[in-house]
Amino acid sequence: MSMLDQNPTAMMTTDAAEIGWGATLQSIYMNLIDAGLQKGKWHLTDSNQREMAAVLLSLRSFQTDLMNEEVQELLFQTDNQTVEYSLRRWRATPALLHLVRTIYQLLTQLKIKLKTIHILGLENKEADSLSRLAWRVDYRINPSVLILAMNTLNFFPEIDLFATRTNKRWQRYYSLLKDRLAIGKKGSFSINWSNQNLLIHPPIEQIPRILKKMKMEPSTALFLMPEWCKVKYRALFPTVINEINLGPCNLVLEMRKSMTRLQLKLLLRQLNCCTTDKYSTVEQLNRDLAKRVGLSQQSIQQLILNSNWEIWIKRRTGLTMMAVFMKESNITIDMLLFDCPDLHIVNALSWINAQGGKKRKSQLLLLKTHMNSTHAQFSNMPYISDSLLLKSFIRCINLNKDQKARYNVI
Repeated sequence: MSMLDQNPTAMMTTDAAEIGWGATLQSIYMNLIDAGLQKGKWHLTDSNQREMAAVLLSLRSFQTDLMNEEVQELLFQTDNQTVEYSLRRWRATPALLHLVRTIYQLLTQLKIKLKTIHILGLENKEADSLSRLAWRVDYRINPSVLILAMNTLNFFPEIDLFATRTNKRWQRYYSLLKDRLAIGKKGSFSINWSNQNLLIHPPIEQIPRILKKMKMEPSTALFLMPEWCKVKYRALFPTVINEINLGPCNLVLEMRKSMTRLQLKLLLRQLNCCTTDKYSTVEQLNRDLAKRVGLSQQSIQQLILNSNWEIWIKRRTGLTMMAVFMKESNITIDMLLFDCPDLHIVNALSWINAQGGKKRKSQLLLLKTHMNSTHAQFSNMPYISDSLLLKSFIRCINLNKDQKARYNVI
């Protein structure tokens, strides 16, 4: 069947190898890619089964995008003649029958008409690279590219979280493997990521787990990952401050010897570098407060730049819990500034106190101290620390500091 006889609204290409599968989806408005590892529970015994399973997994992966684009006709390209014939005639050998039937049911559910075409293996480079993708750390970033990225983003990490002794970029590093030269013996996931400047260039298969940990333990990090992974996991990704494109992966990454031996490949697409900030929400809260009382953007920026950096860091730390409480309780900036400010601070202190935990008292002290300072700057109640309501509540939860004598009492 010639391409001229077809009028597809999207085109999907797949390929499979013994270690994984890859797929691309192209249309006027999108150019997506996806890949995955072959799961042992599938019990795929030959190349035809792996290729057919790749088609099913690709359709499931792109299902939401196909529905959003309202695709009615999909052109499918493959370099496997058996798969192309089976999907064109909807006939298959017993070994492929269940997979073909499942694909047909999925396409019927999506209301998509499938048209197939066979292509040469040499024309299937991108899907082939995805199917043979190096999922683990068999590569490292070019040091000159990394230095350029750090200088551009003005961020300098202290610890390399996912490295080995052969591809590390810092003397201090953690490893997923057993490594006596690494700092932690139990790996990167066993430590607390908060309050550290991190370099995260992880194995692709670990990205979802890393993003979940960053959500539980907000971190300031320089994150290196392929562009398609950022698109795929955009719902899990934390707040990004700055982002730059480093160029094609095959140019900015250095292949290791094991990749050549195992016939693994790097992607031809772009590598992204971005910085995440765990205090971005808090900084935005402080800016919104200043803007509400009438300060211009230039004045706000000058206020932040000319303030003591250590005090500014402590204030951002102290206001973290207040920002979370405001979001959960739907408290606006106007309510915080003008509608009984001491009442909202007492409610926030009560909320933290009810949560308990080892850091309860330190969080209460940080919130009380820095919210008082913030209100002294922006609120119509500058002496909020003298509020009778606040004083009585602090007394109730035993938050007053114990007075200690300067000298020993005889």
